Amino acid sequence: MRLSKAERIRTAVAVAFNAAIVLITVYCVLTFFVRGGSGNMEVVGPVAFRYFTVDSNILVAVASLFVAVFGTVKLVTGREYPEWVRVFKFVGTVAVMLTFLTVAVFLGFIYGFKAMFVDINLFLHLLTPLAALFTLWIAEAGVRIRPAFFALGVLPMILYGAVYLSMVVFAEKWEDFYHLANGGKWWVSVLIMLAATALIALGTGSLANVISGKKQGK
Repeated sequence: MRLSKAERIRTAVAVAFNAAIVLITVYCVLTFFVRGGSGNMEVVGPVAFRYFTVDSNILVAVASLFVAVFGTVKLVTGREYPEWVRVFKFVGTVAVMLTFLTVAVFLGFIYGFKAMFVDINLFLHLLTPLAALFTLWIAEAGVRIRPAFFALGVLPMILYGAVYLSMVVFAEKWEDFYHLANGGKWWVSVLIMLAATALIALGTGSLANVISGKKQGK
């Protein structure tokens, strides 16, 4: 299938942005091992993987790698992104948007917004989430995400939450750096995070489909 000029430009932008997400995330992760993190994540080495911020950024970076590869294929052959690539990017985007919104409405007031956006935290907490959302909504539009897959957007939070609560509340091996134990009322945090992530997934996926529908209509 021959792509229109506008579609080629949009796809090229998607490839560039997603490749940038991959490279920036690799840089940020390596920084934790070379000199350590900054702000609210002043840790060195594998301890960085305890943070949902780091894990969600890695997840969206892996998804972005596939988007960049299949976006390049699209530019060459005109073949649209496979649905699973679109869904994978959706799941990763929901995860980093949860990171961004948690910082914006909760953690920023605890640790201070300067700490949340200093050095590599600026990418992990703000720029990468917004870039992922931009590409999912605008640059990669064209393939609708079946609503049945929206629930997958909650999965990373559930998996991470299970590990976090196990290590913080039950095993007592991690510090409650996300302040979710809530004085013993951790189940309140669980309900809030489940509801918030579900809303993020629903909103992100629904708007992505609306934009994709308009692109297909053209």
